[in-house]
Amino acid sequence: MRNGQCFCPKGTERKQTGTYAYECVKPPPPITCKGGSVKDGVCYCPKGTARKQTGKYAYACEKTAPPPTQSGPSTTLPELKIDPKLLKKIPRLQ
Repeated sequence: MRNGQCFCPKGTERKQTGTYAYECVKPPPPITCKGGSVKDGVCYCPKGTARKQTGKYAYACEKTAPPPTQSGPSTTLPELKIDPKLLKKIPRLQ
């Protein structure tokens, strides 16, 4: 302490523990972000990838699966064909 100020040794940082109390603590190591970028202590991954934690302070951006494509039968309905003879038997509304 100098002139009422708390100074911590190199490699540590000041942490307030009370109104007028401080202690010097070793900060956690910076995080790593393989395939992405770190901003404000957070790993950000590019589009098409997802963040996966690979260690206590380590992350990696892994490719995500593409959205499924539509496959299988067509969703359009078949054309309805009506026998003209049947149409004559149906009464018409006026």
